[in-house]
Amino acid sequence: MVTNLLRETTCQKQLHNPVPGENEHHVERLAAELGLKTKRLKDWVTRGWATASQRPFGRTWLIWADEQELYRLHQLAHHQSRPGGVPPSINLRTPSQNSREQ
Repeated sequence: MVTNLLRETTCQKQLHNPVPGENEHHVERLAAELGLKTKRLKDWVTRGWATASQRPFGRTWLIWADEQELYRLHQLAHHQSRPGGVPPSINLRTPSQNSREQ
């Protein structure tokens, strides 16, 4: 029964391409928008510089970012593209609060 359920089209779509919620972005699409490699954006999540969830169970990364957070991520991406290796400021490294954390 579970196998049959997992084979259904809607279930397959959610497993491999979940529909993002409000202010959620697929990591690949957001990385392209920011001009980054996906690996760099995932590194930001690991460092605590961006907020993400993996759905379902680690298959797909969804980055949380409202308008204010998108602006910060764009600034961080711009800063990271400059040569010199100067670490970003604390303001650029700190994600804004999101609805999951409140």
